[in-house]
Amino acid sequence: MKIDRKRHHEWTKNDATYEKAFEAVAEDIGRDLEIEAIRRAMGAKRPMYYRGKPVKTGRNGRTVYEFEYSDQLLIALLKRFRPALYREHMTTEVSGSIDLIERLEAGRRRVLEMRKKEEAG
Repeated sequence: MKIDRKRHHEWTKNDATYEKAFEAVAEDIGRDLEIEAIRRAMGAKRPMYYRGKPVKTGRNGRTVYEFEYSDQLLIALLKRFRPALYREHMTTEVSGSIDLIERLEAGRRRVLEMRKKEEAG
């Protein structure tokens, strides 16, 4: 069943039951995606191919497998589950003082002086 985007937004705005059901489905999908990301980050078993055919070994012709890891997913998951250790932490320090009122008043005085000069000259 295809639902128009506008209708979906109307339903989420006006129908609390629909909104709760949609949020529940979105949460389930998020959980499933997280599980898949973890599986891929820790290594997914893939058959090896050579010239489009699976690589076989030995007399019994068993398929050769390799594990494919995703470093990018691993880093993202570490940031998610261990943020204190792996998330980028940025701090900004401001030294000195900024007196905003003084700056605004000085700017206002300059504008008034410029107006006087324009009127005079």
